[in-house]
Amino acid sequence: MGRVPGAGAARHQLRPEEKPENLKIFEAFHLIRKLVTALVLMGVLAGSYALWPLITAYQIRHAAKTGDVATLERKVHWAPVRASLKSSLAELSQAQAEARSSDGSPAPSMWTRVKAAAAPMLVDRFVDSYVNPEGINQLRQMGRSWRSVIVAMSGGSAKALEGATQAEGTAGASPDEALPALMRFINFYNRIVRARFHSLSAVEFEIADKHNAERRYISQFELSGLEWKLASVRVVGAGF
Repeated sequence: MGRVPGAGAARHQLRPEEKPENLKIFEAFHLIRKLVTALVLMGVLAGSYALWPLITAYQIRHAAKTGDVATLERKVHWAPVRASLKSSLAELSQAQAEARSSDGSPAPSMWTRVKAAAAPMLVDRFVDSYVNPEGINQLRQMGRSWRSVIVAMSGGSAKALEGATQAEGTAGASPDEALPALMRFINFYNRIVRARFHSLSAVEFEIADKHNAERRYISQFELSGLEWKLASVRVVGAGF
C-alpha cells in the first residue's frame, strides 16, 4: 500500500494543547526575548537620535574655540543665525531700557542717550562682521570674546565691561580645552537648561551662559540632509 505524502509530518505536528509544558515555556521565553531585544534596539536608536544634535552643538562650540573654520562653515546656517541674534539683542536692549525707566532711576545724560541710540547700529555691524567663521576665528586670535565687544559697543556699564574682560582673560588660557574630550562634553552638557524636539527635524536647546546664570542662549538646530545644523540663536534673560 502506498504512503500518503505528508502523513508523517501531519502525525508529528502537535496542536497547541498537545505541546509539552516545557516546550510552551521555551516558546514564551523566546517571544519575550525577541520583544525585549526590539525594545532595547528602539531605545538605543531613539537615544542616539536625541544625542545627535547635541553632539553637533558641542562640535560647533569646540570649533569656535579652536578656530576650525571648515566645521563652522559646514554646520551653521549663518544668515538666519545673524538675523535671529540681531533681533534678540535688540529686544534685550529695549527691555533693559524700559526697566531702567520704570524703576525710578535718574534720567540718563545726553552722552548716555547718544550711546543708547547708536548701540543697535553698532551691534548689528559687529554681528555682520564677526558672526561668521572667519570673524569668530579673528576674535579668537585677538583673544577677545564677542561678549566684551558687545558690552563695549552697546555702552554697557564699566562693571559689566570689567566682568567681561576678566572672563575672557580667564578664558584666554582655555583651561577647559586642556581637559579630556569627555570632560569637556560633560561640562557643556551640564549647562543645558532645556532641550525640546519641535519635530524630527528641528530641536531647540536652552543653554546657560558660563559667566551669568541668568542669561540664556536659545539655539535651534535643523536637520539638513544627513547633518544637523545651527539655524537660530537668541539671547534671553540678563543683558550684557
